[in-house]
Formats: sequence, structure tokens, C-alpha cells
Amino acid sequence: MVATEEVPKPYAEATTRQDQDEWKKAIASELESLIAQQDLEAGTQASTPAPDRLPLGVRVEA
Repeated sequence: MVATEEVPKPYAEATTRQDQDEWKKAIASELESLIAQQDLEAGTQASTPAPDRLPLGVRVEA
């Protein structure tokens, strides 16, 4: 299946769109997956990667 809609970039855009419930579900699913893979700990700030991992690049939009 090919996506026909533009993917929102900032979190604020994803959570204020008409289809925000779907985006919130997708975000929750992705976070659960990261926690299950032990790439992210629940309730912590992932500022330091595990020794065998590299941090993901991030882009902050003002």
C-alpha cells in the first residue's frame, strides 16, 4: 500500500490533525516496539545510547 497523505513532521502537527487518533496510535505502537527491543526504557529520557548502539539523528523544527 502506498501512502497518499503527507506524513506530519513535528509531533504537534500529528496531534492536531483531523486523523490525530490514528497518529497517536502509531506513535504509541512505535514506542512500545522500541521499549520491547530494549532500545528505549519506559519513563526515562533516552539521552545516552547503549554502548553498542548509535543515537538516531534528530531534527528539531522551531
